[in-house]
Amino acid sequence: MIRRNTTPIMIVEQFLKSLESGNLVPEQKLPPERELARMFGVGRSSVREAIGVLVVMGYLEVIQGKGTFIRRTAAQGDYNSIPLENLIRSLPMADLMEAREILELKAVDLAAERANSESIQIMKQAIRGMEESGEDTEAFYQADSEFHHALAESTDNLFIRHMLRVLVEQIHPFNVKYMHTSKETKQQTIRTAKKITALIAKGEGHEAQKWMYIHINEVDGSLKDLVAERKKRGERLSLSRWAKEDDV
Repeated sequence: MIRRNTTPIMIVEQFLKSLESGNLVPEQKLPPERELARMFGVGRSSVREAIGVLVVMGYLEVIQGKGTFIRRTAAQGDYNSIPLENLIRSLPMADLMEAREILELKAVDLAAERANSESIQIMKQAIRGMEESGEDTEAFYQADSEFHHALAESTDNLFIRHMLRVLVEQIHPFNVKYMHTSKETKQQTIRTAKKITALIAKGEGHEAQKWMYIHINEVDGSLKDLVAERKKRGERLSLSRWAKEDDV
């Protein structure tokens, strides 16, 4: 049983113990939220957030009217035959975050070389949208998405523009729906966006890359830390042990 002061990310850690033992198998249906909350000794909202993380990571899928199931590809992750754009939409969240980080850092460098005054103004307008969003998290992330889209457009690279748009569209709804974004995190995100925009305007791509790294890790830090720790231990991200506790 998980102690009540443990965050939803700790529930995810329990889910990710492994499919390898065979306690959970692809296409298996999970118990309802109420039952999972009882099993873990936590509130339903924490279970709901953890399930959301696992859905976006690609391990679970929710079928309307039927329930939550382990994805057919959860054990093997065979994505070789999936078209590129659909592949992006089906990959685990950890992979998407890593790909986004690589592309965004290069995008900042290119933007510092190629951005014009119009691009800079669009970035500033998006930042104003973040500042004016108040406590509306969805509006905040919409404005942040517009900032990243404007940055991608300023690279004048069709592939980077398209890939970043798809990646941001995948990651940001996850943040809106499942992650708590504090006032302090929003303020820091705005501050780093302003710094990035100013450095791009000056043509200082290398320095802007440092601030972009900070910017994109403001909200994703907890999940990235979890993934990094498991990679360090040489463990696969998978689901398992909790099922034994209550005959899923």
